[in-house]
Amino acid sequence: MESILNELTHVQGLTGAYIYQAPGTILQNILPPIFKPARLLSMGKALTKIHGAGALNFPDLSDVILSFDESTVITRSIAEKTWLIILGEPDVNVNMVTLSVNLLLDDFKGSLELAPGADSAGFPIPEAPAATTKVPAPSSKDLLEHGLLAADLQAMQGALAKVIGPMAKIIFLECLEKWLQRNAPSREKLPALTDLVLREIADPEKAVKYQNMLEALP
Repeated sequence: MESILNELTHVQGLTGAYIYQAPGTILQNILPPIFKPARLLSMGKALTKIHGAGALNFPDLSDVILSFDESTVITRSIAEKTWLIILGEPDVNVNMVTLSVNLLLDDFKGSLELAPGADSAGFPIPEAPAATTKVPAPSSKDLLEHGLLAADLQAMQGALAKVIGPMAKIIFLECLEKWLQRNAPSREKLPALTDLVLREIADPEKAVKYQNMLEALP
């Protein structure tokens, strides 16, 4: 399966891809090491929910394509409860990516070997946390775009993009959602958000650079 995924890497601007199977298994992954299994699972669950919701309204739906300032994310259902998730630069040639997937679709279906509870390399996938009742929190997207902290949050996200590149928006939104689950949004609590973001930066030098950039913000 890895060799099939690698066939996609000839498309210029492609960051990588992985295969996600519900309710929580990574069957294969060719993304850079910064994308940890727990993060891929979280992304997979969110993206497949979006794909499923779209399919309810458009039965012939093939791909869901999300375009951000820093990245492009393509989600394609390739088998029952199994999706191919592709990440690329914002200017990646989407038509070329989808054409490549179409050509490889039969190979994907033929090579799927389901192994519940472990990824293709045999490493256990962390179990999803038990569902808990949560007090409704403001939407992370609304807070980032329109809230009282919008300017601060946008500056933090912009600094992260300068440090780690096109995946900054997705990573920052994930951290923002975690922060909102534990904190009422306020400037006094922003250091806790900074800590969450720093934990997601795999390179210590980049983490220091990000922290220095934040300290230089007005």
